[in-house]
Amino acid sequence: MYNNLVVKSGATLTIKCEVQLVPEAKIIVEQGAKLIIDGGKLTNEHYYNTFWQGIEVWGTTDKNQFPA
Repeated sequence: MYNNLVVKSGATLTIKCEVQLVPEAKIIVEQGAKLIIDGGKLTNEHYYNTFWQGIEVWGTTDKNQFPA
């Protein structure tokens, strides 16, 4: 991935393979969306000594964030 990956509200993204991310990229999970890692791998192993931006989960601040 050379850009941010956005999982839109109401959508589910299931990752079952290896996804390579550049250091500038992040994954955004919008409120009401789901990200499932099912045997997949998120990595930036081609960019040694540099982290990617991680995963942002946009929930509702006044509610718990536990799975349904």
